[in-house]
Amino acid sequence: MLDLRQVLSFVTIAEKRSFTQAAETLEIAQSAVSQHIRRLEDQLQLTLLTRNSRSVALSADGQAMLPHAQALLDSEQNILAAARALRAATNSILRIGAYSFAADQRMDAIDAFQNRYPELRLEIVYGTRAELMAKLRDGTLDIFFSLSAPSVTEPDLAETHVARRYCHIAVPPTHRLAGSEGISIDDLADEQVAISPGNQDSPVVSLVYAGLIAHGAQLIAAPEADRRAIARFARSRGLPHLLWTTRILPRHEEEGEEIYPLLGDAPRIDTVIYSRPGDRRRWVRLILAAFADRDKPR
Repeated sequence: MLDLRQVLSFVTIAEKRSFTQAAETLEIAQSAVSQHIRRLEDQLQLTLLTRNSRSVALSADGQAMLPHAQALLDSEQNILAAARALRAATNSILRIGAYSFAADQRMDAIDAFQNRYPELRLEIVYGTRAELMAKLRDGTLDIFFSLSAPSVTEPDLAETHVARRYCHIAVPPTHRLAGSEGISIDDLADEQVAISPGNQDSPVVSLVYAGLIAHGAQLIAAPEADRRAIARFARSRGLPHLLWTTRILPRHEEEGEEIYPLLGDAPRIDTVIYSRPGDRRRWVRLILAAFADRDKPR
């Protein structure tokens, strides 16, 4: 196998026509250049250079081999350039952990960031809170868009607030609560209410639902966490169901249901970004800066 250092010495001598100048250009000893040429000629079994005390010139064989030697060095540079490009592409991927539900609010935030930095490629990885936290801690993920609630802490991770989500209740037109001036958490005593199953983030969801249960609500978990699936499940049973929005909406109608902001000691959920403390990678810093202090809880 050819030693590229020997090939480089040959090409440099062919350009400089001097062992001394070649050594200076390559920043190695002249004896090392001479050794490179000797070993290359031995391996090729060709005389590449003719030299005397005053000059160095390419032999006929050296002239014939020079384009091949230059092509070999060019190939090395192409390989190195391709490797740099691959590293740059890898560094421009932001791997985001997320839940499969509540995609609308998360994607609004991600879209805004993507419009600002279109060169960044995003990869979304789904899983439970435990799975995604483990991936974040071992470096498989860069950030984790998650839910948070009082008493939920991850002391070894940094937390950036993105948005607060407020609890609303959707009531079918035939339900006894329909037509109310307003609905408070106390009005849900002994009422069956359809909710997300909360499988992906059971620690947070359990804390959020604890307040509803304390006020006497009977919570019925839908089979799926998707908002549309929960609504369909509730309608098929004539049950009210919970909705979460990033701002408090006035009473209104939507798809045949009456939507009310839940009054009183209603639960709230925060959307946050978890990251590893002190992460200095460019894209992580940019997305954290983009969402830091955004829609701070009131």
